[in-house]
Amino acid sequence: MSINGRNKGANFERDIAKKLHLELGLYFKRNLDQYQAKGQDDLRCEDASFKFSLELKRYASGAFQKSWWQQAKSQSGDKWPCVIYKFDRKPITARLPLAFFMDDPHDQTVDVNFETFIYIVRETI
Repeated sequence: MSINGRNKGANFERDIAKKLHLELGLYFKRNLDQYQAKGQDDLRCEDASFKFSLELKRYASGAFQKSWWQQAKSQSGDKWPCVIYKFDRKPITARLPLAFFMDDPHDQTVDVNFETFIYIVRETI
C-alpha cells in the first residue's frame, strides 16, 4: 500500500471513530496493532455493549471485495463482523451479516448506509 493509501485509510478510520462517538457516545480508537499482525480489527470500542468488529476500507473506486468480508469474519471473534467502506463520491456503507437480523443458513450479507448502521447499533446498546 502506498503512503497516500495508508494515510487515506488512517484518515477514514479517524473520521469513522469520530462519527461513531458523536452519534453513539461511545469511544473508539484505532487499532495500531493491525499493521503488525494479521487478524486485527481496525477500530476498537472498549464498551462491551458494542457488538461489532469493524473492518474499514477506503478506496477511490472499485467494488466491494469478497476478501474484505472474509477478513472481517476471520477477525471478528465473538462479535459480529462489519465492513464499513467508502469509495470517492459514494456514501459510506456498512456490510453486516444477515444473521444479525434473522436466521440465515446461507451466510448472506446486507449493505446499509452509515446512518442506518448507526440506528441499528443504537438499538442494540
